[in-house]
Amino acid sequence: MVADYQLDIIRHGFSCGNLYHMQHVIGEGPQDPYLSDFGILQVIDLRKRLLERGGEPPYDHILTSYLRRAIETALLLFAPRDLLLERYPELTGINFGDWPAPLPPITVIPYASEISADFDENRGIGMERLRQEFHAFDYFLDFQILPLIVTGK
Repeated sequence: MVADYQLDIIRHGFSCGNLYHMQHVIGEGPQDPYLSDFGILQVIDLRKRLLERGGEPPYDHILTSYLRRAIETALLLFAPRDLLLERYPELTGINFGDWPAPLPPITVIPYASEISADFDENRGIGMERLRQEFHAFDYFLDFQILPLIVTGK
């Protein structure tokens, strides 16, 4: 019997790096840029649409690359609302709902990047700096399990 699985691939929201590229400033964007305000609104809109499907949380596993904008996208989609408001107080007053049950932790995959690593924005800032920056989400972001599986340690 073959198990029935569904794989959803979600690209990160519009980043500050995308803004640089729109202005034709290639190669001069910030290293590992944050989501732009527009990107945050894109992700919140997707979160609302996923919640409107109803039922239980739709995922057994959530994986993200180690790029800041990808982690932010995953958090904005799946982290508990109260925790998000601590990091993004500007979202207060926006109705973006909450999941009816806890979702699995988000596993951050080290060294997973965009196809083009030619620009600093696609190289990331390193796992240790990410751990420090997202420390408020320690219980929800898993920086540990996958490296142990990959290295066998």
